[in-house]
Amino acid sequence: MARSHIPSTQTLRAFESAVRHRSYSRAAREIGVTHGAISQRIRELEDRHGTRLFQRVGRGMVPTEFALLVATQVRSALSLLDRAFVTRERRARTLRLSVLPSFASYWLLPRLAEFHSRHGDVELEVDTTTKLIGPDDDVDLAIRYGPGAWPGVQARRLCTERLSVVCAPAYRDAQGIDVPADLRGDMMIRNPWQPWTPWLRAANLTNLEPSGRVYLDSGLVLQAAVLGYGVALGRSLLMHDALTEGRLIRLFELEVEDVYGWYVVNLRPSNADTQIFESWLASRCPSLHTDTPRASGCRARK
Repeated sequence: MARSHIPSTQTLRAFESAVRHRSYSRAAREIGVTHGAISQRIRELEDRHGTRLFQRVGRGMVPTEFALLVATQVRSALSLLDRAFVTRERRARTLRLSVLPSFASYWLLPRLAEFHSRHGDVELEVDTTTKLIGPDDDVDLAIRYGPGAWPGVQARRLCTERLSVVCAPAYRDAQGIDVPADLRGDMMIRNPWQPWTPWLRAANLTNLEPSGRVYLDSGLVLQAAVLGYGVALGRSLLMHDALTEGRLIRLFELEVEDVYGWYVVNLRPSNADTQIFESWLASRCPSLHTDTPRASGCRARK
């Protein structure tokens, strides 16, 4: 029977860091403990929930779907604790960001160290949510994906998005996928907010109907593809690192530009810190469209 007491803050921080870095070693260095200490705390959580939280893929520890869902809640809880004990002076200097969970996990967090190395005096408080942001929200700057025309706020387009089909290398080899016609509906991971229709139309596969697993979050879609659950229609910004590291490959050269894009909503445009962060975002996001690996994962057909 699972124990009823809440895990310690140290355990929760170890778990959140391991999910974010996808590495016990990097989590240990961040927190200042040993690799074994991280591993022990993860085992405690796995014993508590009776399920695996990580799977080893290559040299990394890839969080399971359940771990990703729990980590989002843990991250919010830790943020609340930090906020409760922050000093009044630091609170006044904090830049409050609201971002989508997928953007936080797959793009922002891996690059925050770079931002802090350039702007160490800017404190960031990151909240992950999918809800719309309005002028009355206690947020300085928000990043959203969509049409950009949201009521009550002015949104500036950060970058466009290209959609392409990706999967884990082992999945491609096991399924023998060489050309778009090799795709089956049950292979295709679905996200109701990111339909396959534009890409299928461009590939002349209008009779193919996706029937695979359904996830409501674009980050979970990519994670499922990394774990070998199927093929995903991925956004170039979110899957940049996974492609670079070889955890995902593009199956075909065909890409389509999405009608939606990434937008930044600056609710405090006169604030110097929001201007700094928005300028940093603008300098980093366009580069993803030039340095993303372009080589296709497609093999010559025999």
